[in-house]
Amino acid sequence: MRSRAALVVVAVAAGLLAVLARVTPPAALAWRAVARPADGPADVRLTGLPSGEPLLVAGQGGPVARPRPLLWLVPTEGDWQAVALDPASYYGERAALAWVARLGDQVAAIGEAFGGAHGLPRFSTWAGSTSGLDETPQAFELFGGPSAIGVTDLAVGPQVTLAVGSWAAGGRPAGIAVWVGDGAAYLRLDVVPGLRSTARDLTTPSAVAARGEGFVVAGTTTHLGGGRVADQATAFWVAGAGSPWSRTALPSSGESRSVDVSCSVRDCLVAGVAGVDRGRLALWHLGADGRASTVSLDAPPELADAPAIHVAGAWVSAETTAGPRLWWVDGATAWPVQPPPGPVAALATSGERLYALGTGGALWSAP
Repeated sequence: MRSRAALVVVAVAAGLLAVLARVTPPAALAWRAVARPADGPADVRLTGLPSGEPLLVAGQGGPVARPRPLLWLVPTEGDWQAVALDPASYYGERAALAWVARLGDQVAAIGEAFGGAHGLPRFSTWAGSTSGLDETPQAFELFGGPSAIGVTDLAVGPQVTLAVGSWAAGGRPAGIAVWVGDGAAYLRLDVVPGLRSTARDLTTPSAVAARGEGFVVAGTTTHLGGGRVADQATAFWVAGAGSPWSRTALPSSGESRSVDVSCSVRDCLVAGVAGVDRGRLALWHLGADGRASTVSLDAPPELADAPAIHVAGAWVSAETTAGPRLWWVDGATAWPVQPPPGPVAALATSGERLYALGTGGALWSAP
């Protein structure tokens, strides 16, 4: 009897230790600056970094009158390696790679330059691999024109590449549109059930991530009626090609909106703002079945005006009234950890490392 009791105690203790090991947050992060390449054009502006290994960093450089897009592979050790870019249009030659997405070595990007009589954005699409990207010219009104509201984000899935943005045509209210393709050619879908706006519910996207064979869009549904306007953080999701789009209202007290999302094969972490004045950080877990639950924060921080919120893997960064903060999320709990040295413009994971692009152009890594 005594030996059986001892075995039970040992088993319980081992289980408890396993749980504690699982939820123990990472040790204090030691952030270090990542040196930029010494060669290349002057006045380089870094514009983004998608998660993946090795790290990809997008940018734009050259004189103001003739900028050009740039893309690098950044190994853990050693020099930055320029990725070959082959533009095919006037605006492609001058674009900033505003949205870059990848799945393994497969890479897609959307570039943005401004021009024409009204100085409107001119989009360019790029497709290829970590070895090089080619621009694939598109008709101007595929992404632009009088019905365009804007492009928001881009994701690469195992079956298709998907861009998300907003579109208003034919007197309809502006709502979520998606562009589906292979990175080289796209088809715009702007009246999709589950995504489109109605006269009483307006849909707006903020970010998109691939999840398994499908995608999840972090966004907001704005409810109109009863003499008031109310925002509700919403996850719009599709299981895969041929499946319908669904939407899940993310739980919150007061108004809310979702800002960014990162997914594994099954689950997603969504970040946004919530509260009576939408002034507090909110985190949600979205399961494969579309059910959502809140992630517990130590104390939901008060966010800065027009806060920058970013999600990469299990990491969340946000600009608060007390400065930049960072959390590591495990299950239903978010653990505060050492933030990057300054405000964050983009966050990405690459292997065992976390990277943060500062709003001033600095690049940091940890550990």
